[in-house]
Amino acid sequence: MKILMVGGGERPSIELFNKYKEEVDYSIALDSGLDVFLDFNSKPDYLLGDFDSTKLSKEKIEEFEFVKFPPEKDYTDSELGLEKAIELGATEIYLLAMTGGRLDHFMANIGLLKKAIEKDIKAYIIDDKNIITMTKESIVIENIGMKYVSFYAYGGNVENLTLKGSKYELNNYELKPFEGICNSNEFQEEKIFVNFKSGTLIIIYSQD
Repeated sequence: MKILMVGGGERPSIELFNKYKEEVDYSIALDSGLDVFLDFNSKPDYLLGDFDSTKLSKEKIEEFEFVKFPPEKDYTDSELGLEKAIELGATEIYLLAMTGGRLDHFMANIGLLKKAIEKDIKAYIIDDKNIITMTKESIVIENIGMKYVSFYAYGGNVENLTLKGSKYELNNYELKPFEGICNSNEFQEEKIFVNFKSGTLIIIYSQD
């Protein structure tokens, strides 16, 4: 089950939005993310949030199937959207308009990737220049045509990290959080074999 979630961050291009909208089974607008759907002549399956920042009138909002939350809540709209996606049976989640703007919201959205993989759900934060995902297991990643691929430890060290098939290879390296040694790597071959013993790894594809 593939789910699209659209937030209130940097707006995706209509091409990027349509690409993922056409791939999914359900779509969720998070608060002002509704404006993206409406401006692109589309309609989400679900709305979530307190709707304090969308330009749509509250009367119009009530025409949609939505879950309303008070502004003073313990979870972000994105976290509530993730819970709804899990309830719908998500196996993959695409998160658009989750970058740019407020950095505190972006950091919380990175945390969504961790929550997703703990539920064995693949999740991706996507904008027009980046795709961000996370893994707690060794993985083989494929060249998707973006110039750079970077790797960062999340929440603790990544032990015995080995990269094969990349321009800059590693062998049994202990990658520490926020360490930049794996920044701006590139595909040397069509696949990079990413192996590690323990930890959680952020993978970021980037395009100039």
